[in-house]
Amino acid sequence: MFMISQAHKKIKKELPNYGVTRPFRVGIVGLGPKGLYGLERLLANLKESFSDQPIEIYLINKTPYFGCGDVYRTDQPEYLMMNYANGFINMWPDSKPSPIVPEPISFVEWLKFGESNKQDPIHDEYSPRALVGRYLSYGFNSLLENCPGHISIVQHLGEITDLEKSGDKINLLLLTQAKKQLHLRGFDQLLLATGHLTVNSSKKNRLNPSSDVDFIYPVKTKLSGILPKSKVAVKGMGLTFIDAALALTEGRGGFFKNSGNELKYFSTGEEPSKIYPFSKSGLPMFPRKSTFGKPIKELKYFKLENFVGMGEKLPSWKVDFKLELLPLIKKEIIFSYYDCMFRIHGLDLCYSPNFREVETQIFDFHEKYPQAEIFEFEHFFPCENHSPVKSNEEVINLISHWINCAELGEKESPLANASGVWRQMTDLFNRVYSFGGLTPSSHQLFSEQYASHFNRVSYGPPVINMKKILALAKAGILDFSFSNSPSMTYEEAHKQYRLATVYGNEISTDFFVDARIPKYRVDDQLSPLYENLIRKGHARPFVNVCKFGITFKPGCVDLNRSGNPLDKYGNVVPQLTFTGTPTEGITFDNDSLSTEKNDFVSAWADRVADEVVKFRSINSLELLENEY
Repeated sequence: MFMISQAHKKIKKELPNYGVTRPFRVGIVGLGPKGLYGLERLLANLKESFSDQPIEIYLINKTPYFGCGDVYRTDQPEYLMMNYANGFINMWPDSKPSPIVPEPISFVEWLKFGESNKQDPIHDEYSPRALVGRYLSYGFNSLLENCPGHISIVQHLGEITDLEKSGDKINLLLLTQAKKQLHLRGFDQLLLATGHLTVNSSKKNRLNPSSDVDFIYPVKTKLSGILPKSKVAVKGMGLTFIDAALALTEGRGGFFKNSGNELKYFSTGEEPSKIYPFSKSGLPMFPRKSTFGKPIKELKYFKLENFVGMGEKLPSWKVDFKLELLPLIKKEIIFSYYDCMFRIHGLDLCYSPNFREVETQIFDFHEKYPQAEIFEFEHFFPCENHSPVKSNEEVINLISHWINCAELGEKESPLANASGVWRQMTDLFNRVYSFGGLTPSSHQLFSEQYASHFNRVSYGPPVINMKKILALAKAGILDFSFSNSPSMTYEEAHKQYRLATVYGNEISTDFFVDARIPKYRVDDQLSPLYENLIRKGHARPFVNVCKFGITFKPGCVDLNRSGNPLDKYGNVVPQLTFTGTPTEGITFDNDSLSTEKNDFVSAWADRVADEVVKFRSINSLELLENEY
């Protein structure tokens, strides 16, 4: 590709500027962080190509929040917080080519010197999502202000509902906010950064479509119909649940005050009388303090050389998660817990590749210190067992204990130390996992039973938010009595939802909120764009297949390693590239703010820049031939 690019640049220099027949046209669908990073890399690469070829870049977003998307929209309440420390946030990559913006600054630098003008921002603090959105919007506007003159940027507000190939070009159907259809034609390249869906299920699959809250964002409007003093069932106990709980309490005028080392909640009477959260496991998230600036742990067991002696090469066969990876994950987490526990007691846990020798040390330790808390992997990660908690009091005690551990930090708390290990393993795990690296059955096992638990423990909320949840529980507003996977039905006669546990307990609620982030399933017909992509054969669902005929569909589009989809015949569609959430299932851990994890946009931007140079050269040659 580099040699071709140089050849095109050489042709361009030797040709007179006869102009071109039309601009080169690029589309970016979805202008959240991933789409913003795509735009940034595209402009950087186009500037480096030294081509004066006219270019049109169409930016298409569902909402007016270009650059930050819905997750970081700037009109959110300030109590909706990040679980990602300030110091990690930087929309400008260190890689070449350099950004077109003369002085790219990180989030912390922007907090100190930018429009927020915040004094002495701290790298390991957590900020409101709206504030991060304002930083991303600043970055977006900086790109527009510094855009070269031969590049036109067109912004469209609406949803792409259909896509059609016409030769080597792409045509789009845009549904505007006014519900009008607009045809956008002749795209040479398209980046699909569509982000999360905004529904969990179709209306026909909801218990009561007229009153279910299927997606909580934006919280001010989506949760406004929930009446004061009502009872609310909430599905999900992750970060989205925390946002929902705070929106229904703090967002309605309630407030928290320090009471010793805890918070106490003061009600306004506008809140629901009871909120009953529940999930598959019934367990809350493990809170965390910032790890910014902390040394990265050296993994001792979860290493490539331990994957059946592979050395530094990835396995050429499909890996069984439960048989080959899970034992190494368990060893890593157990060792991390007891390494901290031993250190607290003035001892050293000696590493041994033979884990039985480590287990012997642990056994001897508990013989000597019987009061020390024993670590049980299955209780922390009850992936294939029922939750260890059964009552409201047990969940409250667990939250309180985990808050204390998180406040001590990973250096002083064995449990906090163990909670962070998965974050250290994800880069290597993603390399093994991606593009069908796991056997189909173990891919399904990981996706349905393990992934959520690892995220629950390692990617929890900042401590302050979990303290708020604890305060709401102690105030009696949050009730975890039905947290452990109850059944739920809707009683039309009474206009109420009924939760029932396996232990015979029942409760009725007035409202139901689905506080989960929807997952892509391209065959569920929840997105008209993806439904049409599959129906027309421009893309196909990814199917993980093994030689024994066992299959698993994680719900994403089938992609090559450049992010291009494969059509129904298995042919690459080079005009389309996917990034971010729509690739989950074929990749793992698509952190929306990361410019490095599963980075499809850097290579895409480089390819587009090469195509622009080639396009300019071919058109100039054609015009030169026509002249003579």
